[in-house]
Amino acid sequence: MAEKTVEQRCYEALKARGVTFAAAESCTGGLIAKRITDVPGASGVFMGGVVSYTNIVKHRVLGVPADMLEEYGAVSAPVARAMAEGARKATTADCAVSVTGVAGPDRDERGNPVGTVFIGFSSAEETIAERFDFGVKSRAEIREEAADEAFKLLEEKLKEAAVKILLDPACGNVFRIKGFIRKGSGWLQLNATRSVVELRPIGTGQEVLIVIGENLKAEVISDIFGAKPAV
Repeated sequence: MAEKTVEQRCYEALKARGVTFAAAESCTGGLIAKRITDVPGASGVFMGGVVSYTNIVKHRVLGVPADMLEEYGAVSAPVARAMAEGARKATTADCAVSVTGVAGPDRDERGNPVGTVFIGFSSAEETIAERFDFGVKSRAEIREEAADEAFKLLEEKLKEAAVKILLDPACGNVFRIKGFIRKGSGWLQLNATRSVVELRPIGTGQEVLIVIGENLKAEVISDIFGAKPAV
């Protein structure tokens, strides 16, 4: 069996958590949107994308401040963050990724070398950007590698993200997901015998914050509209 692509893995993780995402793309020119929509069923997790190839579109469609574009340039961490946040808000997605960079063959007007790419991520909890230096390669190679890294960042954030849950005392160690970033679906069965589960009060009653990380064994065992799982 062929290994799953990173976009297939992201699709499965998004679907399992009931989370949607969007993309704001500059140098990748819609490649992220193309790759996720190649996956059957992507309409259930992908809200849409904006190809903001010019500063005018970054500003007018995504809401990137004009003074930010003037101060930092389009290929920068602040702009990548603003693009991701703008895409998330414009599409009402739960989270979004962004890509802005120099695919070549020449440096940009700010002197950024070919292969310089900033990739952003935005959710209700955080908005970040990371810099990548892919080196002097073909435009196609840089675009593909940038799209790969955007999906990897999304996958990483899905794995480490915090979810709000509501304890169900009748279910023992089975918890009803109340929300992932903004919303969620499914029942989550936690294996607390081999994993460290961190619980912290975030309000009154039984609502808690549980941090899902690499060391937490968890499995979605039915969707939110299905029957309560037997334990």
